[in-house]
Formats: sequence, C-alpha cells, structure tokens
Amino acid sequence: MKEALKQLPKKKNTIYAVVPCLNEEKNLGWVLDKLKQLNVAPIVVDDGSIDKTAQVAKNRDATVIQHKENRGAGAAIKTGYIYAKRSCERDSIVFVVAGDGQHDPSDMPIFIEKISIGKADYVVGERFSRNPRRFGMSAVNFVFGKLLNWFASLVTDIDVEDSTCGFTAIRMSALQRLELKLPARAGETHEMLLECARNGFHVVFVPIKPIYGKPSRISRFTLFKNVLKVYLRAI
Repeated sequence: MKEALKQLPKKKNTIYAVVPCLNEEKNLGWVLDKLKQLNVAPIVVDDGSIDKTAQVAKNRDATVIQHKENRGAGAAIKTGYIYAKRSCERDSIVFVVAGDGQHDPSDMPIFIEKISIGKADYVVGERFSRNPRRFGMSAVNFVFGKLLNWFASLVTDIDVEDSTCGFTAIRMSALQRLELKLPARAGETHEMLLECARNGFHVVFVPIKPIYGKPSRISRFTLFKNVLKVYLRAI
C-alpha cells in the first residue's frame, strides 16, 4: 500500500475530500459531481468493492486508491489521510465525505469558513440540533448517540455535540501532527476526537442536515465496545 500511495500524483488543489467507499457505484457519482461543483478534489478509497465503484470514480477524474479486500471504514479513511499528508499542500483542508451520499457536500462551505478564519483546526458535522428523528434517525439511535456524546465529552474534555458523525474537515497542518491510530471497523470518529484533544486542537461542531440511507453494518454493541477500547488505550 505504501508503494502504491507513492506512485500517485501530487495534488495542486487546496480543498480535498477523502471519500471511503464500499460497493457505491449507484451513489458515488452524485457525491463526486457535487464535489466538482464546489471545486473540491476527491480522493476515493475503494475499500474492496466488487462492483464498479472504482470505475465510476476514475470516469470523473478522481484520485482512486483501492484496497484489495474490505478493511473497514476507519482503515479506508486512514489510507486517504496518509495519501493527503504525503501529497497535498500544507495549507490544504481535508474533508471526509461518505461515498454513499449520507453527507451533502453543499454543507461544506461552513466547514471551510471555520478553518479559514482560524476558529477551528478540526470541524465535525452535528446532526442532533436539526431534529434527526424527523429525517429518519430511530429513537434508539438518538438516545445511543446522545449517550456516546456525553461519554466522549467526559473523556476528551471537549464539548462533543456529535461523536459519531463521519462528515469532517481538518486543517492540513493539524493532520500532519496526528498519529492516525484509527480502528478499522468502528470508533474512528472517537479516535480522531481523542487525538485532537491530545494535541490541543480547536474542535468545532457545525449543524448539518441528517441524511440516512443504508443501515450501518456495525451493531451498537460493537461500536460501544470499540469506543471503550479507544478511550481505555488513552488512560
């Protein structure tokens, strides 16, 4: 994987989006078209897809990195971040945007503004203030999410408003300082918050419209177990 990353071309944009994907040929085109409208350069990480996900990305001139087998969303995001650290300008902003369409790129300008004016090093989408149940979040997931927010706030000493949202943006100078110990299958959003807390980064949450498509492949029990592992390692 390291050699493959080295062979990819250097990038010259200033706004990038790591787009983790698994079998998203039907949804990815919409995401990439929206990113193009915003002049955001996509870094698509195809996490072992068996459909035409990679071809859809290549047809739209995205940078494409392929895992030979499925390794998990956290592993895909880490691969994209490593590429960005090696290949993108130091004044860049690097997003994470899901390839399944659950994040609307139209919300990206407010993320960019917070970083550009110096109010944030890391920006996270926040779904709870927009009444996520109206947009399809179940009552159980709403309560579970609130519990995880409270737990993350307690451990990180950050006022965490949404600890599981994967729609994020980070200043490149901050990304360069992270160890990226992201768990492969679940808990990567918590690890990012923890690493930001360790480094004293300014973390800001911005409201986004919740979009719900495919159900999560990760059970709540597995997620909570992985989150505990993330924070126990920090003790």
